[in-house]
Amino acid sequence: MIKLMIADDEQYERDYLHRSISERYAGILDIVYMAKDGAEVLEKAEEYRPDIILMDIRMPRIDGLEAAAQLVRKYPELQLVIVSAYGEFSYAKQALKIGVKDFLVKPYLDNELAETLDKVIAELGTKFKNNLDKQESEGEFNFHEDIDKDIVWDAAFGRKKNPMLQKELAMWGVQDCSFKSIVFLNNGISRMGPIGYEILKGIFCIKHTHVIMSYLFRHLVVYVFAEEDSAYAALNGCIRKARNYIKELDKETVFCGTSGIYQDYNELPKAYQEAVRYVSEYSSPEIKENLEMDIGKSWQLCDLEDKVYFYLANGNMEQSLFWMRQIWELLGVEGGANETFRKSTLRRSLMTIIRKINKLPESRLHTADAIHLFRLFSHASSEESKLYQFLEECVQLIIKSKKSMRINNNTFVVRDAKSYIENHYNEPVSLQSVSEALGISTGYLSKCFKNVEGISFTEYLTDYRLTKAKGLIRLGNSTITDIAYKVGFSDSNYFGKCFKKKEKMSPKEYYTIQAMDSNVEME
Repeated sequence: MIKLMIADDEQYERDYLHRSISERYAGILDIVYMAKDGAEVLEKAEEYRPDIILMDIRMPRIDGLEAAAQLVRKYPELQLVIVSAYGEFSYAKQALKIGVKDFLVKPYLDNELAETLDKVIAELGTKFKNNLDKQESEGEFNFHEDIDKDIVWDAAFGRKKNPMLQKELAMWGVQDCSFKSIVFLNNGISRMGPIGYEILKGIFCIKHTHVIMSYLFRHLVVYVFAEEDSAYAALNGCIRKARNYIKELDKETVFCGTSGIYQDYNELPKAYQEAVRYVSEYSSPEIKENLEMDIGKSWQLCDLEDKVYFYLANGNMEQSLFWMRQIWELLGVEGGANETFRKSTLRRSLMTIIRKINKLPESRLHTADAIHLFRLFSHASSEESKLYQFLEECVQLIIKSKKSMRINNNTFVVRDAKSYIENHYNEPVSLQSVSEALGISTGYLSKCFKNVEGISFTEYLTDYRLTKAKGLIRLGNSTITDIAYKVGFSDSNYFGKCFKKKEKMSPKEYYTIQAMDSNVEME
């Protein structure tokens, strides 16, 4: 969070600013101290190192202008905003000459204070981004940067369905919630960077809600989840603050669309499409075309990341490198992307791919290797031949870390498929329906089952249903026909054949053996 200090000699003014800022910028601004005079500001600035100071001019001991002059000299990156009832031009001129970022005259409106803070926060985002670039060049990386990206685009594009989506959302603390989708479109989003992303996410931190969001190219997708619909009451204010912040990144109009409230997680794509449609219907043909182009490229990027992941997991260096190059080329299509954007987005794609790789058993990329990899990336030239050399080393390093373990031997896919069968065996389950739920191909799931379980998917499903059927038969409360339907068979005759093939006896014979002392006679 961005650290903010308030300095005013009036207690009621300090309390008002604290309450107003805390409510409006929860999750973004952290009020670290409230000083009563200029001398206390100078003392506590050393201790708390705030990023922003809101300071009155007329204060005891040392006035605001003198304190501001000392603070600017000592902390040149500090964002200072003078707040005073003395609005004469001479004060404003002197304050700006010292290096104060803005001058707010009392009495001011709440939205004037908000506009000033939004502007300062946007400037801080740029400053933090520069510091982050420096840290990355020294090999310091946030490997969880935009981690929401791993689920947001699968949800928006319908690339995964329940129960896999439900399990992944549970990792974010989202369970049994309704949700809304918000979509923003603006050129500044592509230049936002990780700090801007965190600031925007903080804007949507409403009580009793969970937020996941991600951005690709020029559009940002936000999902807000809430257990009670009343929690969405504050959402309009969040959207307004987000639009103001994004507008500071790029002075052009920020287009925004929102969806209605949905309950079923399978409707996550529908909510996204509704928000997109709102942008399309209430904007110019040019903006609509830009949005459609961004959606198309976002879908392609996600698809390419999956291909790189698949071939890396299989240890296929040639195909991994080929699809990695396709990502680089996609990020520069039509010559509209600058090199900073291309490298930044490629870095985020690499992080997504590595996070997926690290979920595979015995294939985790060691931290030292990852730091080495991204240090190389920071110094990699944007010249394609040199960048391709880096990509080749990247592929070699990841494949080496996997200890030549192939994806088809991984048990986690089979584990999830078995879990799905356990929850849905009494429904029309098939290889295709489970594959769609897990977001993988039918061929891949079939191979995994054969390698891990030693039998086919269909054999496992039939055996599981028969096991459940035996339990129902022993209870003696239902007819054979009813039991067949209860465990997922659509044909009782076929159920009887499968049962006899497996148990070497009919269902009725099985009941007779298991319940010799029972008076219940099955039909």
